Amino acid sequence: TSNFLSTWSPDGKKIAFSQVSFNKNNEVAKMDIYTVNQDGSGQKLLSRDGWGAVWSPNGKRIAFGSGRDKNGESCGSDECFPNGEIYVMNSDGTEQKRLTKSKAQDTDPTWSPDGTQIAFASTHNYPSRHGNEIYAMRADGHCQTRLTNSSVSNTSPSWQSTGLTSAPSTGQCQPRKRIRPTVDVDLKRAKSFKKFPTYYLGKKFGALLLSGTLTTKDNSLYFLYKDCSKDKPKGCPPVLEVQVESVCKRPSLALDSRAKRHYKARGALAIYNGYESGTRVFTGSSMVTITYGNRAQTKKAIKALRRVNGRNRRDRRLPPPMLPSTVSKTLKKTTDAYKTLGSIDAVGKQLKITRSKVRERLKLAKTLRSFGHLRRSKC
Repeated sequence: TSNFLSTWSPDGKKIAFSQVSFNKNNEVAKMDIYTVNQDGSGQKLLSRDGWGAVWSPNGKRIAFGSGRDKNGESCGSDECFPNGEIYVMNSDGTEQKRLTKSKAQDTDPTWSPDGTQIAFASTHNYPSRHGNEIYAMRADGHCQTRLTNSSVSNTSPSWQSTGLTSAPSTGQCQPRKRIRPTVDVDLKRAKSFKKFPTYYLGKKFGALLLSGTLTTKDNSLYFLYKDCSKDKPKGCPPVLEVQVESVCKRPSLALDSRAKRHYKARGALAIYNGYESGTRVFTGSSMVTITYGNRAQTKKAIKALRRVNGRNRRDRRLPPPMLPSTVSKTLKKTTDAYKTLGSIDAVGKQLKITRSKVRERLKLAKTLRSFGHLRRSKC
């Protein structure tokens, strides 16, 4: 076992803490809440399946988290855990009451100085993505109100010690205006990138917010849209990921035989490869891959593409594709063989490629001819 998340009672006489038990595989088996006197005596179990105990200002109540109701779960790479809900109980462990009821992960409860409210972190608006926002509610669980609407995860709320007003004691909850979403993502590195033009969907794309960027060692840029500005999960669309890289990095992707459709989009070449592989947009010397969104959402994303440095507005045409000469030569070789042999099977045998690859190369060549003369990237 292991003890953690300890906190003193307001009068300094007791300590509340969480005790963790592990199974044979060294995995967390359970967490329980105990109290102990300041001298180490009188250890007492208050609650099974609980963690993060927090004393009320008068020391009579304790707020804590628990996954005992198994209402929703969060999964890692190899296992899943029940999401937590916020509970309260008397300081002796009696009269335990559940305050939150959703499939979200509710954590980090903290009492207001007057003991009338509890602030907490929750994934309530977007349970599937685990991005926390800060909420507050009355100590009885009513009037749950969202306080933050940010593209980054917000946790560990704390209260101002003075100048507070009490929550409504009775009657209906006070109405609140919807909080305007904010995006707290630094784009300096992406804007300073010079190896090839970089594109993204802006800081906001519909209800999705830009939640992070990533630059890899092999010069790929990622823009992650994994947070939602809506108050309820039903209003949140699937997440999106935008990857930008040079067309010279992986030129063979233009010849992918799994492509389901080739088409022109805003003056660029778009190749749709399905939900998981996404759509690749070849514009200038850049390849922009949009993944995870559904097909309708992806079309809207292509319309929203813009230069990160702001030189290209979303309503303008994108530069036409500049594919490497290796791609052009491969397509010409395939189309010339088809003109001579007149059969997909014959072309496949001659070039030692599958029939599907022959078909996709012919389709791609036809789409590229509709652009007219195209410049090539110097790789």
